[in-house]
Formats: sequence, C-alpha cells, structure tokens
Amino acid sequence: MKILFTTIFLAIIYSGNCKTPDPAKYSLFYVSSFQLIDERTLVNRNFSGKVFGAFQNCIGITKIWNFKYITIESGLAGSYEHSNTFTSFNTKIQSEDLGVSLEFVDRFSKILLGISTSIAYQLKDKYRIGINLHPQFGIYRSVRNTRYYTNTASAKLYGIFFNDFEFNPYIERKFNKFSLRIMARLFHMKKDNALFFEEKWDYDTHTPNKERVDLKWVDIYNPLKISFGMSYSL
Repeated sequence: MKILFTTIFLAIIYSGNCKTPDPAKYSLFYVSSFQLIDERTLVNRNFSGKVFGAFQNCIGITKIWNFKYITIESGLAGSYEHSNTFTSFNTKIQSEDLGVSLEFVDRFSKILLGISTSIAYQLKDKYRIGINLHPQFGIYRSVRNTRYYTNTASAKLYGIFFNDFEFNPYIERKFNKFSLRIMARLFHMKKDNALFFEEKWDYDTHTPNKERVDLKWVDIYNPLKISFGMSYSL
C-alpha cells in the first residue's frame, strides 16, 4: 500500500508537462484476467499444481469525462468467469435443488454484469495511472462434475446475486484512439458461496441461511489477479 501511494505521489510531482486528455466521449473495452488458485478450497493438495484457478473475460462501454489532468470513465460491463479449481460441492443442495450428483467439481462458470468506474491521472508521454472500481452481480451459474470422474453430471442455476467488488490500480498507455492497460487487484470483497459450504444453506427455503450470524458472509481474501485490457475511444 505504501509503495502504491508513493508511486502516485511521485507521478504527480514529475508530470508537470503532461498533455490534456483527449476529447473522446465514450470508450469500448475488453479485459482478460487471470487469478491465482485459491488453495483454501482444495480438498486434495495433489491438485494444487496449477498456477491459475480462475479466468475472466470482460467487455463493456464507458462514458468519459475529461478534465485537465484527470479522466473519469464509468459504464456497464459484462463478464464470463470460469474456475477450474478442484473443490468439494454442497452435497445436500444437489439432492434437494439440483437433482444431480456433484460431490466434487472443477468446472464452475458464471455470467456477470457490473459497473466499471476508472479514475486516471495523466502522465507524460501518453501514460496514465489510475484506479478501477468494479462491483459485479451474477445472473447465471453453471457447475459440472470434475473431469476426473466418468460421471459428467452438471447443473445450471439462474437468479441475480452479488458476486464481488474489486479495487484495481493500473497503468495505461495510449496509442491515438487505442489504449493498453495492465491491472493488479489490490482489494477483493466477495460474498461467500453456499454452493460449497453446507452450513450456510437453509434447506426449508432453499436459500442461503441468513440467520447464521456466526458465519462470515463476506470474504476479503485476495489471491493475486492480473488483468490485461485494451480499449478504443469513440
């Protein structure tokens, strides 16, 4: 954290000759992300050889507000996220709500909608540094039995749910109307998923058990997530 604020402070001091941001009004963007495996969910350490456990592809459009040294962008984004981490599954949910047998899974996908907001400071030579705030809500989940089993059972779940909130510092380089961006997630807040924890499921209402106040409903564990993005100014 200290390194981040020191970098921003020095950038402001040495950016006296920076150019005014371009007058673009909108931006189309694409981001590809790679997250390190979350080994807390592994049921067998023999499956911890993978480096990355989740992948995400995101597209969206933002509105741009340009000021002298500051650029603000905000808009809508849609994402497809896929996890290949080998983990256990809530066996009680499968029998009562899904009707399939999914003891272990390593193919878990989600379709997410979110609001992407970025605040950037203009540096010299077409470089910018900034922060990206990205809350996401899910509308669809698909889970399949582990590929190590011959049983290829799967299940699909529909419904709106809060997925996570991300805080991503980044550096960006502009090439006329195109921009390239590299982000590293600094903070991550995620809602615990009852699909993987039996004690968090209410079997009478078939919904997460909100009465269990002793359970941690918000997870701020932050495995490293690196994102590479590109955008086109309209």
